[in-house]
Amino acid sequence: NLKKINEKIALFGLSDLQKKHTKMDGEKSDKSELEWHLNKYTTKNTTDYFIHKNLKRFLSQELDFFIKNEIIHIDDIGSKEGIEINVNKIKAFKDICLKIIDFLSQVEDFQKLLWEKKKFVISTDYCITLGYVPEKHYPKILENKVQLEEWAKLYSFDIEKESKVIKGKLPFQGRPEIEVVSEVLKQNPTLAIDTKFFEEDFKYQLLSEIEDLDEKTTGILIKSENFHALNLLMNKYREKIKCCYIDPPYNTGGDGFLYKDGFKHSSWISLLESRTKIAKELLNSSGALLSSIDDNELARLKTLYDEIFGDNNFVNTLAVQRRVKSLNSQFEEVKSLNQAFEYILVYKKSNKFVYINPTKEASDIRKEGYWNSFWNSADRPTMRYEIDGINITKGQWKWNKERAFLALKNYKEFMAKIGDEDKLKEYWLNNKDSFYEKNGVDMEFIKPTNTTVKYWVLPSEITIMDTNMLDYYVNDDTGRRKYNFDTTKNLILIKKLVDIVSSKDSIVLDYFAGSGTTGHAVLELNKDDGGTRKFILIEMAQYFDTAIKPRIIKAIYRGKENEKSESIDNEKQIIKYQTLEQYEDSLNNIDFAKPNVIAKESKDYKIKYMLEFESKGSNVFLNLDALDNPFDYKLKFEENNELKEKGIDLVETFNYLAGINVKSIKKMASGPINYVIVKGYRNEKDVIVIWRNKPDGFDPVKDKEFIEKEILKEEYDEILVNGNSLVKGAKSIDEIFKTNMFGGI
Repeated sequence: NLKKINEKIALFGLSDLQKKHTKMDGEKSDKSELEWHLNKYTTKNTTDYFIHKNLKRFLSQELDFFIKNEIIHIDDIGSKEGIEINVNKIKAFKDICLKIIDFLSQVEDFQKLLWEKKKFVISTDYCITLGYVPEKHYPKILENKVQLEEWAKLYSFDIEKESKVIKGKLPFQGRPEIEVVSEVLKQNPTLAIDTKFFEEDFKYQLLSEIEDLDEKTTGILIKSENFHALNLLMNKYREKIKCCYIDPPYNTGGDGFLYKDGFKHSSWISLLESRTKIAKELLNSSGALLSSIDDNELARLKTLYDEIFGDNNFVNTLAVQRRVKSLNSQFEEVKSLNQAFEYILVYKKSNKFVYINPTKEASDIRKEGYWNSFWNSADRPTMRYEIDGINITKGQWKWNKERAFLALKNYKEFMAKIGDEDKLKEYWLNNKDSFYEKNGVDMEFIKPTNTTVKYWVLPSEITIMDTNMLDYYVNDDTGRRKYNFDTTKNLILIKKLVDIVSSKDSIVLDYFAGSGTTGHAVLELNKDDGGTRKFILIEMAQYFDTAIKPRIIKAIYRGKENEKSESIDNEKQIIKYQTLEQYEDSLNNIDFAKPNVIAKESKDYKIKYMLEFESKGSNVFLNLDALDNPFDYKLKFEENNELKEKGIDLVETFNYLAGINVKSIKKMASGPINYVIVKGYRNEKDVIVIWRNKPDGFDPVKDKEFIEKEILKEEYDEILVNGNSLVKGAKSIDEIFKTNMFGGI
């Protein structure tokens, strides 16, 4: 392959790719630039890499097994001399092997420490709709050309064109330009500003004007390997998630995922196991986990979930049609042995889970039509009657006249909304099954049986919407398809799943976020019923910034029919998005102190590196001395094959580790000292966390006076300050930070 590629690139004059690769330390590699990148890509996408949880115990057990089976022989029992020689051999062999095991396990344990360490938040920004932004900030926003260009790219929103439209209206004629463009912003409250385009002080100013920040934040997007993200969420969101839906890679090697797919079965199960165990801890007692899967791993995944949740907490296996082949067909029969379904495994956390079935009560009737129209079996002549000009002759109503009339009224309203009212009588007269089975208005779940399975297809308008939706939501402004999301889940399906499993104020988690369908579904449900559901999406792939985030922001700005949202409830939205440190970043940030003379002279030093002792001063392990200047805390990150230092967000990292529900966040200054103040709740107590830097000449007395006079204007159950402080009753965050950074999962 390398040879073929070299032949091709030679035609285009890309000779730089054939030069020797330069390593991060400046040394030349023996591989060319192209070969080095191909090697890296191949290794990353073809190697299963797992860290052993307890390598020393495992290898010691294997050693004992080997000795008993390979060294001790039954024939030696009758010979005293033979046994003595054998014992000596065994002792020498075991002593040597144990030293090797010590060496291997201490390296593996160190890697395990790096892997399980809670990861730092590298960056945090917010997308905040103008409904939350006071008008006094409009001039600042309008000065930001990058933000205006982003609006034009995301929404095709041209501020100049919109201003001309308003300017031509009579009340605005002759008004100053700034008043005109400000009016444009006032009329578009669902436009979202992205704080990454503004300086930090402006970001903190905006945040300081929003009370109950966490409560008002609708969604959190986390760019990270999902184990690290789930691990970091634990202290803050333990037992707070009501619904967890995931669509993991199906382990077929052909899912269309942009990350590795096609593990060995055991490796795939290990991948899912570690994440599922954390997810279970995040679920509350009435919560449930739903996982899509196909036939390839269905049996193994169910066995895993039975073990983790208990088979008594298995709720159901939902069968969903794999792919629509014919948009015009009403029903199809599975007559072959080909895979026709994908499945959704549903597991509850405990017996407190209630499976909500919207078809049970008349009060649950919704525009989408969660109801049936006919009986399909027993003959009931009394259920034949005329309603609104429709006389049933071929079938019979399922409900009494009053309830059927209510159902018909809702159905008419729905059909009128989608512009299909003319087909109303035809649908109701000719379809002996429910109207939504024929027209695909909503999703019905079927438990597969050993007989012929009938199922219905998605409606043409929904199918077309799913096909075209991503062209709008995640592709570039040229209309070109940037990503091939063949596995994107149907938005209607995910909406119904979330609706059935969660309540209106639930938190919904998806740690295989893909293209962001789960977050989109939550936003749509909130628009439908005025709910305040929140979502947390986790994704590590490269399309986090170019697909998931734009889709969510567009879903806020646009209604279901790609029109501007007119709902006041949806004018105010906050989406927080974050990037986390990853395992590779941790490896890049280990600094080993030079061993002292005593360590070097130790006979065991070369086989016992004392890795934890020598690396404890590294920033990657939380350097407590560096917490005196938290805003200057830096880590190294790889960028274009170079390691570059970047600041990290210790404030947000600590909020997760300490389990703080943030009420407000504010930035203040006293001379050269900057303060970031976080107010919130922790362990059901009022807490305030005060972060400040300590420049040269730092005066702890003046620091105390400023904090007590300007910051501590209320009573708090807990006052936390970074580093040492003279503030009465204040505790250092250091111990809380350190303990939770390395605490058990």
